[in-house]
Amino acid sequence: MFLPEARILIIDDASSMRQFMRKLLDGLGFKNLLEVSNGAEGLRNIEGAMVDKKVFDLVLCDWSMPGKTGLDVLKAVRGGALTKNTPFIMVHGDADKKIIDSAVACGASSFFIKPLTGPNLKKKIEEAWAKHHKVAA
Repeated sequence: MFLPEARILIIDDASSMRQFMRKLLDGLGFKNLLEVSNGAEGLRNIEGAMVDKKVFDLVLCDWSMPGKTGLDVLKAVRGGALTKNTPFIMVHGDADKKIIDSAVACGASSFFIKPLTGPNLKKKIEEAWAKHHKVAA
């Protein structure tokens, strides 16, 4: 499972949602959080982290944003040599099956339908972690 020092990137165009995700993650013990307001800014931070070889341990990204969408960010993350195995949780306010299927087909580790809650977010983080890290039995 993720350690409290895990580097987590929150990408959402709604500041209230970023603050809410930060509060939930903080409540789960995570402290190393970065919030950005759009997909392009998220990609810049992901690329910068790759240059520094300090990739994010988890990305939480809204599906629907102006400019670069969550799907654009996901495709870039999955296309990066250093980021292709980064746990990535797509967040959206709609349970549209086409959207969920698109995110999963492009490599989303998990999909979270708003509204968020701490226990549900913890479960999604654990699911995302398990998909990308083999746990010794």
